[in-house]
Amino acid sequence: VQRNAGFRRYCLSRASADEVLVPILEVLNQLPVVAPAATVAGAASAVGDEAAASPSSEGLAAWQPAAPPAATALVLSLLVLTGERSFCESASHARLADGNRVLDHARPVRDMAASSVLIAVVLRVAHWNFAGCKSAFFNRILSCILANLAGWGVDHLHWYSSGRLIEVAQLLARNALKAEVEPVASPPVTHTDLLAEHRKRMVRELLRDLLVLISSSLRGPRLGRNCNLVYALQRAYPAQFSALESDVDFGPALRHIRSVMDWFQEHCPPEDKNGADNSAVQVGRLEAAAMRLHADVADPPAEASSGGRRFAFSEADGCAAFFLPEVWREARRSMPEHVCWTLPAAFRV
Repeated sequence: VQRNAGFRRYCLSRASADEVLVPILEVLNQLPVVAPAATVAGAASAVGDEAAASPSSEGLAAWQPAAPPAATALVLSLLVLTGERSFCESASHARLADGNRVLDHARPVRDMAASSVLIAVVLRVAHWNFAGCKSAFFNRILSCILANLAGWGVDHLHWYSSGRLIEVAQLLARNALKAEVEPVASPPVTHTDLLAEHRKRMVRELLRDLLVLISSSLRGPRLGRNCNLVYALQRAYPAQFSALESDVDFGPALRHIRSVMDWFQEHCPPEDKNGADNSAVQVGRLEAAAMRLHADVADPPAEASSGGRRFAFSEADGCAAFFLPEVWREARRSMPEHVCWTLPAAFRV
C-alpha cells in the first residue's frame, strides 16, 4: 500500500471490512500471544544491562528490541490506509456480526463497527509495546493511527472499545502524572534516567492522540452516534483527567471532554436501579439528550481538535537500495552458519 498506488486504491475500494482490515487485525491481535511481552522485555533487559555502563541516547537505541517486522509492516499499512478519509468512513459503517472473531473477548461482542475493532486492537498492541519492546517508533505509528481516526472521525463506537479507550487513557494519564512528580535529571546522566525519559515521551505521545480521539468522538453530530463513550465516561470518569487539564498538550481536549460530560450529568444523569444493568436504557436516554446539546458545548475549540493533522509513512531518501534483491543475496552469502535462516551446508545445492 505504500509503494503501489494501484494496490492501495484496490484496498480502499473494498466495501467489506473482511477483505482487508479484518485479516490485518486478526494477525495483530495475536501479537501479544505470539511474542509475549515478558519474553521480549527479558531479552531487552539482558542486553540493556551491558549498555548501562555508558548511558547515552545512542546506547539506549542500540539495545532496544524492534517489534517483529511483520507487525511493523502491518501497522504501517494501517497508518497509510487510515490517512484516507474513505477508509475511515467505511470502517465506521462496516459491521462485524461477531467481534470475538478478532478480539477473543470473554463476553460476547456483537454487532461491532470495524473502526471499533481497529481501535481495540491498536490499544492492545500499544499496551504490549509498553510492556515489552518499548519501541518509540512502533509507539509513534500507533499514535498516528489514532490521530488519523480522530481527524476523519469515528462513528458508532462499541461499548467494548469505549471502555478500553477510557481504561487505557486513565492508565496513561496516571503514568503522566507520576512522571511529573518524579523528575528526571536534564540532561539524563544515568541509564535509568534515559529509560525514564524515553518512557515519559512515549506515554505523552500516545496519551495526547488518544485524548484527541475521545474529544473528536464527542463533537457535533458525531456525539449522538457515540453515546456508548458518553456512558463509559459517566460510569467512571478518571480523576486523572481533571488533574491534567492545565497541561499544555492535554488540556484543550480534556476541557472539552469535561464540558460535554458536565452537560450530560446535568441533563441526563445515570439512573441507579438497585445495581441492575440498565446500560441499554441509559444509552438510549443519552442519544435522545444529545440532540439538545448546544453547539458551543459539543464543538471544541480548534486547539482541542486534531487541527487537520494527517499522518503518513514517508521513506527516507535512498532507502530503495535496501529492498534491492542483489543486496539481500549478498547478505545471505555472507551470513554465518549459525544464523537460523541460513540453509545448512548439507542442504545447499
